[in-house]
Amino acid sequence: MSTFRFTVGPWNVHEGNETFGPGIRPSISLEDKIKKFAEIGMSGVQFHDDDAVPDMNNMSDKAIIDYAKDVKAKIVVELANGGINPDADEILEKNGAFVVPDILGNAGGVTVSYFEWVQNNYGYYWSEKEVNERLDRVMTEAFERVYGMYAKHKTDKVTMRMAADMVAVERIGEAVKIRGWVS
Repeated sequence: MSTFRFTVGPWNVHEGNETFGPGIRPSISLEDKIKKFAEIGMSGVQFHDDDAVPDMNNMSDKAIIDYAKDVKAKIVVELANGGINPDADEILEKNGAFVVPDILGNAGGVTVSYFEWVQNNYGYYWSEKEVNERLDRVMTEAFERVYGMYAKHKTDKVTMRMAADMVAVERIGEAVKIRGWVS
């Protein structure tokens, strides 16, 4: 079976908007889809919000919070921008889930887009292996920095999301000092 670190596709596993129009593909249960992905060597699946919580976009905040109370996952990786509302985030944390916030959970694709931009500007292209090595380094460093902040302040009830924000503010402060805007 293949191994994935930060990207695990395929996208849009759910029964929502069908690229080719409704009714083109037969409906398959989520369990059968996951089995089929495993058969073709996929070791993980990236879920869209409607996959994990069907019809989430039409749910009230209270309904989302109630749904969060029933989640039994030990690790939740937020792959959509702001996909977990703050109340649900707090409930997941209280239930013992380790929540990786969106700023880390979906940063891999943005990072590779940046790599493509750099390569195109310089007209020098990296191999897939080089891209993956650079992505691994960047994502690992980002995760470790956020996790370090989380661990340092965990007794202050800081979540991974708060730690990511704290790291961002810290980095802005470092940049402002380097540029000589403040001392």
